[in-house]
Amino acid sequence: MGKIIFSTVGTSIFTNIMKEDKNFQELYRSYTQNDEKEEKIKSYVWSIIKSQQDKDKISAEIKSLNKIGVADDDILYFIVTDTRESRLAGDILSEYFEVTFNATSKVLSITNLVVNDSVKFEREGIKNLIEKILEIIEQNPYAEIIFNPTGGYKGVVPYLTILGMIYNKKIAYIFENTDNLIELPPIPLEFNYDLIKENEERFDRLCKEGALKEEEFFQGIDFAIRGDFNSLLIHDGGYVTLSGIGLMLYRKYRAVNDKEFIYLSKQAMKFLNRISDRTDREKILSLLKKLLKEDIRNNYIHTNFDTSITDCKVFKMPATSERIFYYLKGEIPWVCEIVPDHDEYMRELGNKGIFKSNYTCFEKLYFEDDD
Repeated sequence: MGKIIFSTVGTSIFTNIMKEDKNFQELYRSYTQNDEKEEKIKSYVWSIIKSQQDKDKISAEIKSLNKIGVADDDILYFIVTDTRESRLAGDILSEYFEVTFNATSKVLSITNLVVNDSVKFEREGIKNLIEKILEIIEQNPYAEIIFNPTGGYKGVVPYLTILGMIYNKKIAYIFENTDNLIELPPIPLEFNYDLIKENEERFDRLCKEGALKEEEFFQGIDFAIRGDFNSLLIHDGGYVTLSGIGLMLYRKYRAVNDKEFIYLSKQAMKFLNRISDRTDREKILSLLKKLLKEDIRNNYIHTNFDTSITDCKVFKMPATSERIFYYLKGEIPWVCEIVPDHDEYMRELGNKGIFKSNYTCFEKLYFEDDD
């Protein structure tokens, strides 16, 4: 699989043509009052696309995606607002990239993602968008994800930016009328989840039911700290619902806390990250996940070594060459080294040995449901 790119969609594909073509101006104005003109609009725009040598001039979405680079194994999602003009623009763009690049293109029509009703946008539209994007991300845990908020309603931009930072995804866009692609690399945004953790049952119920009475949600919470919840909640007529930011953070909290994990040393993580072949990487991930299972772990302790060589346990499954050096803290394995084969295994032991005291920097590796 190639990249997955989420692009917001505006109507620049129409407005750019109207600047130069009075005939299209009349056709488009009549379309906004008459749905029967949709096929005529599509046909007219396609005639302009075919005749235009500089495709970047056609629309902001085409220009930005050309700068990002589209390949035939990419999946493009065009996010449209809840208007017929935006949906039509999304249909044309989706078709253009399928025809031109042979990429898989899909239109995401988001209910109540509207530009003329801020209440609907905040309380329903943006949350519908977040839910849809997270559903796709969770279904594709190993894909490279890029958010492209160049086109469309600018009210969406901060939400996509924060979503990208919370989920450690790349953001790329063209600024205004420039030709330069601005790229924000994945920058993990850390949030203190203690507020959600300490009120987990309240947030679980709020997410499940959609809204709770204020007095019900805040029961038992000191008035002095209720302001700490402001960024996570929307207050509406005596009820509270999750805000867009609250939904992102709650979903991230649940995703992290519902997953199994293991600790890898920086050396083991470096080894894992060097594996470019997906099949080889999934093989190692599968071994690490098996290491979490006490019965499997105990059945496949490789050898008891002299303590002058290692003070770690060694996990090795039958018919595999990889050895995993680890120790336990409670029930969680802490992996010091992942050794790919017997020769490397003997070199590691012969050169310096493998001792827990030499591994002081660890980080969590979370397993996706299908690892």
